[in-house]
This record gives sequence, C-alpha cells and structure tokens, in this order.
Amino acid sequence: MRELADNICLGRFYPREGVPGVLSVPVEDEDVIAKYRAVASIGPRDSVSFFRLTVVPDKAGSWLLSGDVVCVYGELDEVLLDVIRPNATSTYIWNNKWSRVDEVDLERTRGESIEYHKWSFSRTDTQLTMVDPYGRAAVIRVQPKRLTRLFKSFSSIVPRTGHEIQRHLRLSPEVQRAGEFVLRLFHGQMLKAGPSVDGSLYTKFRSMAQSMYDQSYRCAHLLPDADCLRIHFSNYSHKRKPCWDFIDLCKSIYAQDQKVLPRPLRLMAAKHYHIKWVRLTPKEWEDCLVFWFERHDGPWNEPFGMSMIDLSDVGYKRWAYKN
Repeated sequence: MRELADNICLGRFYPREGVPGVLSVPVEDEDVIAKYRAVASIGPRDSVSFFRLTVVPDKAGSWLLSGDVVCVYGELDEVLLDVIRPNATSTYIWNNKWSRVDEVDLERTRGESIEYHKWSFSRTDTQLTMVDPYGRAAVIRVQPKRLTRLFKSFSSIVPRTGHEIQRHLRLSPEVQRAGEFVLRLFHGQMLKAGPSVDGSLYTKFRSMAQSMYDQSYRCAHLLPDADCLRIHFSNYSHKRKPCWDFIDLCKSIYAQDQKVLPRPLRLMAAKHYHIKWVRLTPKEWEDCLVFWFERHDGPWNEPFGMSMIDLSDVGYKRWAYKN
C-alpha cells in the first residue's frame, strides 16, 4: 500500500489581512517547520513564518479548518497566502493486487473539490474517489466491475462512460441528493476509521447502501431545513421489538452523553413515554439515519419511522407535533 503524505499545500488560499474571528498560534518546532517548508516547496533562504489556526468561527468554517497552517512570507507582499492542511485520506483496498491507487484521479478530484468548494465524486473501473469541500478524500480500490451497483442509480450519480454522463445530466434533484447522501455517509465513516479501512466496513456499507438511499429519497424533494416531517416509533407487533431495542440504546447513550444523539432522538430518549411524535427536518432525518448506521450491523429493520405532516391539517394535530 502506498505511503500517504502527511500534509497537502493549498496555494493562494488565505487572505493576508486575515479573517475576522480566526485565531492562530505560531509554529516553533524546527522539525515541523522543515516538513512544512518541504511540502510548500519553500527554499532554505526564504523568510517565512507558519501559524496554525486554533479557532475558526462558523462564518469561516465552510472554508477553513482548525489545524490549518498559514504560510506568511516575509519578503513577498502576496494578497493570498498558502495554507498547509493535514492530508486526511482514507483508503479501502480490495487486496494487494489492486493496492496501486490512481493518484492522478485522486488529486484531480481533490483539486476540483477545493477549487470549487464542493463535494466531488469520480469513478474508474477499479476506483471510487469521494472528496469533500475541504479536500478530505475517501478512496475505494476494488477489482474490475465491482463498482457497478452499490445502490440504485449509482452509475448515473457517479458516471464513468459517455452514456452514464448523459444520464447524469437528466437526473432529478431527488435522485441526486439521495445518492450523494449515501456517498457522503460512507466518506464520513471511512475518515472516522482512519487512513486504512478494513473489509468489514465496506461489506457493511454494501449491504445497507440501498436502504439508506431509499430512506433519504423519501424526503429528498424537500428543502433540508423544511420543518414538515415527524419521526415516531411503531406499535405494530412485527416492528415493536426493533423499536424498543433502539429506544433502549438511545436511552443508555442519553444517560452517558446526551449530545451524541441527534436532536429528535435525544428528545424521544428523554421523554419517550410522553412524546409519541417529534417534528424534524429532512437534514435531521438524515442525521438519525447516520446515527443508526453507525450502531447497527444488520439490514434496515425500521427501528423508527418517518412520515410527512399534512400542513393543511389545523387544530390539535397541527401543533401536537411541535416540540
């Protein structure tokens, strides 16, 4: 398996006058400074100081990360400064035969994400690359023809051939959002697992990707912050057991650290016997799905349900769903 570089350099990324609310500390360790000089291609005679960002406010959080290092050149009066960012890259390798990661595709996709500050996905016959707007990448390297159908419409969401690219141009927003949610979910799980991911996580993802797509698609036509859904637990006999098991899990986690739970589940864990429904948004519904995915190894067993609120209905039902 390849050795990943510890850092990447983002050229002309940070304004020299600074960003309001961002705090930093100077880097003084000589060994660390030597590494930064190497990754930014800074000569030994060039006067430069390095500052590590420690606090990034919400307004700047969409572009900057705590831990980024700004290169301040003493002799150059550049409007924009280089930024050195820890190289967060996670890889899953099918076996040693396919251990050679396509570096060209990886760096092209990473550059596109950082330049346009968006999620980027690319696929070859043996590699799937997923990169978030910060340049953090997750790479799956498998045998040929294994990346064919991870979930419904996968080949259209991450097109490879000319025919797939044409289908991608005709995708509905609902299909696009549901598919990208599934890819973002797996990207986050891989980064949590570390630089190298074992086969168990990949197998779990393959077995649950379709269910996650289906559940996200149900509300993909709504705005992410639309307050028009409700989450609930089922009282039907064939669904009661997974519901009870899941709420017991939520209650045990709530007793230890309630902040771990998404807001709707936190509220239901705190007052399960007093609240039958909790109003939530499509974004919060996806947060609940991610929470379940992280703590379950089997297929989707409907531990909780979701339905839309009829906004035309007035009276008791209209306000009863509010928290």
